[in-house]
Amino acid sequence: MYKINIIRSDSVYNNILKAPINDRDSIFTKEILVPFKKKFEVQHMPIYNDDKQTMSAIQFLDAFQISPKDLRMSDQMSIQYLNNDFWSNCEKYLKVAIDQFSNYSISSQVSNYHFTVLLGDRQKPLMYLNKNRGGDGGIPGYIMIYLVPSTSTINSMKSLIAHEVNHNMRYQYIDWDGGSLIELIIAEGLAENYVESLYGKAHIGPRVTNTN
Repeated sequence: MYKINIIRSDSVYNNILKAPINDRDSIFTKEILVPFKKKFEVQHMPIYNDDKQTMSAIQFLDAFQISPKDLRMSDQMSIQYLNNDFWSNCEKYLKVAIDQFSNYSISSQVSNYHFTVLLGDRQKPLMYLNKNRGGDGGIPGYIMIYLVPSTSTINSMKSLIAHEVNHNMRYQYIDWDGGSLIELIIAEGLAENYVESLYGKAHIGPRVTNTN
């Protein structure tokens, strides 16, 4: 059996909005990054500032997300999308995607899954090129979704989660090669095929549907 540890980013964002600018990164680090520390260690990204590393976890995430220091009161509308029903559905989608593997005698080797959703920045190329949604599930036991909340992106959550769970399960059985092109093509193809098998072609993501 496994447990799902959901880190509710809506609560964290509301705390960040109340905090002085200079305190915001530390709140984000404590509440969001610490539970994902092992994931970032595997990716060689410190969650605390480290001059020895070329990129920190926050710097990496800032390619997708609204940086904690840039969060504004106007973002409350987006935060409100991340309500109780949203997180309940996320947990349900995670269980469906993980448990489906057992039908093929593939069991989860991870006992604890950590999951959260971060507010995506619609101005960032990595977000708008992917229709304001994305994720990172390549490190077993850890799944992050990046999202610019809207009716469309909220409705895509089950396919986003299934995609990242497929990565997560795959890398429980094979070693990640560091991100070669051929591995990227194989991994993304398998993940989107998994989405289609669960939910149908209509739920295939923009990386596939936008490619001729």
